[in-house]
Amino acid sequence: MVNGEGQYSPPESTEGRLVQFGTLPNLKLVSAEVANFYRPRYPVDSMVRSSILVRDDYFLVTDTIRTSGQPLHFDWQVFARGTVSVGDRQTVNIATPENVDLDILPLNPAATATLTDVPGFPKDLEGRSTRIRYGVDGSNVSLPFLLVPHRQARAIADLADGWCVASTSKEDGLRSGLERGLSGPDRKPVSEAGVAGAKDGADAWVWAGRSFKVSPRYAGRRFFLNFGSAVHDLNIWVNGRRVPVSGQPEKVEYPGFWYLPSVSEITAAVQPGDNVLVIAGQTCQGKLVNGDAELMLENPKPAMPSVEVAGPDHYVINGVFGRDELILNPSGRELVAGQVSGRAAAVLVS
Repeated sequence: MVNGEGQYSPPESTEGRLVQFGTLPNLKLVSAEVANFYRPRYPVDSMVRSSILVRDDYFLVTDTIRTSGQPLHFDWQVFARGTVSVGDRQTVNIATPENVDLDILPLNPAATATLTDVPGFPKDLEGRSTRIRYGVDGSNVSLPFLLVPHRQARAIADLADGWCVASTSKEDGLRSGLERGLSGPDRKPVSEAGVAGAKDGADAWVWAGRSFKVSPRYAGRRFFLNFGSAVHDLNIWVNGRRVPVSGQPEKVEYPGFWYLPSVSEITAAVQPGDNVLVIAGQTCQGKLVNGDAELMLENPKPAMPSVEVAGPDHYVINGVFGRDELILNPSGRELVAGQVSGRAAAVLVS
């Protein structure tokens, strides 16, 4: 944002421009010029964003802005669901309902973080969100950020197949004890549970269940159940104990609304050895859940990488992955030079 105003759309069709692109096995980058979207309202001569993915460990995102000389206020912003907090060095941590952490570390010491609660973004259906802004002033501004994602849990068992299915109302299912388990010789993938349980292709309340095992060596650890996506009113029972379902919206416009990936903690209900898992809900387009179905185990979070700004567009990053040195636009056709995982890296632009 410029002077508190979002991206300006000129009356005539406007396009950005791809500046640079390159890829290596352990490094991918793209750079684009977007100043046209802010002119002529603001005297922005250049606004270039470069995004660099190093392995699958972190992103280095830099915004380099130059005006005609007039100082302006610039805000870098992102909208987030889940729990958002500010830590040391103005680092913002986002803990999403899907149990994914994202740490945002500003590398410009003048950038300060501001958090604001806002209605759901981009839609109210997503519940309330937090707007994160980093603001700086100037006519020649650099806003570099390190973005470090972390999956709070890792998959230890694939639960996509082997489900028994029944179609009955929620009340009838509870009375007949379906939440304590389903049995039968006919087993289906969970993605087909809704189709198998519904009648005449119509959406219906469907129950699905299967068993899974937990090794005693995981005693004392936290467990999660991951579904790629789920209907809004999905219910989950583990060993007959109902568990809270994360990622469900505060409100919906119609039954069976497809929402977001669902990762729910089931630690309190899990036991060593055999376990029984049952899900139920109103299908949407013949499905209860779609995509992955996994049992997940907590994944300890490593220490945040340390970053040294060795010079303009020159960054040295140290973490559990080792030492990386990135130099943006050092000379000629090279987009990034330096070392990644101890190996020389120079991405060329054709």
